[in-house]
Amino acid sequence: MLVGASRGGSGWVFWHDSVERCALLHIASGQDTADDSFWSGVRPARQYLGRMARRKARRTPKPVSGGPSFPLRSPAEYLAFAKAFRIDGDEDPGSRAQNYTEAAEYYAMAGEAATAEELYRAAIDDGGFVAGSAHAFFAGFLLEQERDEEALAVVEAARKLGSDDPDMFAFVVEVLNLHGHPREAAAWATRGLVALFGGLAEITADDVDEEPDGKLLAIERMRARRAMGMLADHIDELVVVDAGDDDEA
Repeated sequence: MLVGASRGGSGWVFWHDSVERCALLHIASGQDTADDSFWSGVRPARQYLGRMARRKARRTPKPVSGGPSFPLRSPAEYLAFAKAFRIDGDEDPGSRAQNYTEAAEYYAMAGEAATAEELYRAAIDDGGFVAGSAHAFFAGFLLEQERDEEALAVVEAARKLGSDDPDMFAFVVEVLNLHGHPREAAAWATRGLVALFGGLAEITADDVDEEPDGKLLAIERMRARRAMGMLADHIDELVVVDAGDDDEA
């Protein structure tokens, strides 16, 4: 598992928790890691990586509050992350699916689509827990490859799993909207809201404001419904003002 990042003399350096095995993943850094000053700049990177889920469909990582204030840019950087996660997946069966999924994301960003697909499928076959669902990430990958029918089949397989993970709903809805499938996106957003709140009829503005996943789902649902030319319902009206200010609109 990647757990930290530090600013070196000419770039950032990332490392695993298995320091003895992985040593340091140097990325454009010439700083001596034996120097105490190297470690003084340690900043947790795991939040940055874990919370990228909803943005990875764009294949352009964005800074996250509390994480490193930079985006990764080069294929070499993406591959360094991909290989580190894959090693963890190979060596830790308990988190294999999660690590393979994260490795697949970085292989995809590095342009190694075949390896990414192999690892997505391996993560799904493993059946272990993946935050946001391996099916959801794989569907996003397939949509970016313009393999829409395959992607929608993977989304349907995810539905049949019966998960109530709000991250799964949120990510699926975002990628479906992003790739021009508003009907499916609206249905998924509705399912997600029902999973969170138990139904639609009693959802209030306070409910949406206090639950970030609920707010995201409500906004994405509204966008999907607008794309289909549908009139606003009471859920749309709860978020219409916020959606207009949303920087991802």
